[in-house]
Amino acid sequence: MKRARWTLVWMSAAWMGACGGGGGGGGSPTGTGGVTVTGTGGTGAVATGGMLATGGTLGTGGTLGTGGSGPAGPPGAFALIGPVQASSAQSLTPQLSWQPAFGATAYAVEIATTPDFGNADVYAQVVDATTTALVVPATTLVSGVVYYWRVSAENGSDYTVATGAPQWFSSPYLLDGAHGLAVTPDGGEVVVASNVNDGPIGLIDLTRHTVAGIQTGVHSTPIGVAVAPDGKHALATLLTDGAGGPNGVAVIDLQQNTFVDWIDDPCVGTTLTDVAYFPNGAAAMPDLGPDCASMGLSAFTPDPTNPYFSFTNLHDTNDPFDVAIDPTGAFALVTMELDRKLYRIDFGVSVTNYTLSGSSAGVAIAPSGQLAVVAENTLDLLDLTTGEINPVQLDQDTPGTDIHNVAITPDGQVAAVVGTSSIQFVSLPDGAILAAYPAANGSSVAIAPDGSTAFVSDRADGWVRVVPIP
Repeated sequence: MKRARWTLVWMSAAWMGACGGGGGGGGSPTGTGGVTVTGTGGTGAVATGGMLATGGTLGTGGTLGTGGSGPAGPPGAFALIGPVQASSAQSLTPQLSWQPAFGATAYAVEIATTPDFGNADVYAQVVDATTTALVVPATTLVSGVVYYWRVSAENGSDYTVATGAPQWFSSPYLLDGAHGLAVTPDGGEVVVASNVNDGPIGLIDLTRHTVAGIQTGVHSTPIGVAVAPDGKHALATLLTDGAGGPNGVAVIDLQQNTFVDWIDDPCVGTTLTDVAYFPNGAAAMPDLGPDCASMGLSAFTPDPTNPYFSFTNLHDTNDPFDVAIDPTGAFALVTMELDRKLYRIDFGVSVTNYTLSGSSAGVAIAPSGQLAVVAENTLDLLDLTTGEINPVQLDQDTPGTDIHNVAITPDGQVAAVVGTSSIQFVSLPDGAILAAYPAANGSSVAIAPDGSTAFVSDRADGWVRVVPIP
């Protein structure tokens, strides 16, 4: 705070030297270039680079107005108005606004990439007391970066920081139909399925904050995405758009950023949603069996030249929807789109299920392999050892009905949940809601390997939001 206070006082002195203000009776000016103004508080001078004359009360006369005595001490309390706290859908030229502060003679506005400000500042501006809003200039901000902002009301050498500051906001990455997504193991890229006809596989560079697309060259719509454990390849499920494209899986080379080929599904009439990797590099996806009638999970080798398939029949009449694979690869969990069942497949051993209170959507397994998070009417915390289910009621929201609308941080402590109008973060040890941020139209969520950031796709708006994890 010492550096911040010094900065604010310096900016205030520079502004006051240019604009003038009521002086203190009986004082003598310091510095040069000041202007003398007279108000009911007395006659004094404010000089550029100098301090207010001592012995009087700051008035509102002179060039700042006529008559009356201003308050002694710092300006009154005030609050930030917009952008709304934790907005992840801001433009790159947002308007910042705040309440007026009683007794303020100027406002110092700062935007930074960390809540510490100082060297992290990307924008700093001092405005006069009549200004309570300003538009951030173009080229100042970058998509995908979380920014913190604050406003300080100044009054001579005193200042008051806005209540609740700093607050944060971010601007989303733009990608038409952004749907399924996954982060590479090194945290350098987000791979995104562009869920539009003949849509590309999007690549978001998290260092340069750029978006590129890999065209598949087939008349199919990408839906779900998974990145291989070694980060060299990615898979995206494909849904034919009716123009001759395949129902299958696209294979992407992430080292060359190229489309390798696609793998046809054994059931040509299937409707694929999600896909996931095993630790050994094999993959699995909710699927119809080769007979196009059985509902279950297809495991396969993601090699277009030899895509060996193995199918597990769940003996259910509803469509399998989302999948999560245990970190050891021993078992998988599969949700059902219109079913109150969550299926557990212990490969080569058994198929069991858990009864839920509503139709299940997204599912994720903690790194320990002992806890799962399931999105249905509520958020369910499932103890995979005992089978006990503990529901968590989100804060004025319910989980959405999309694939991978839940994710767990690498340390297993926090779950990110995409609801119908927000993204919320839940403490897994006790089920407490850590934060709830506005995020309408959310689809899928993925978490950076360091656990600091969540990426939330918004298919309707063509956005990938960036949200810090509390």
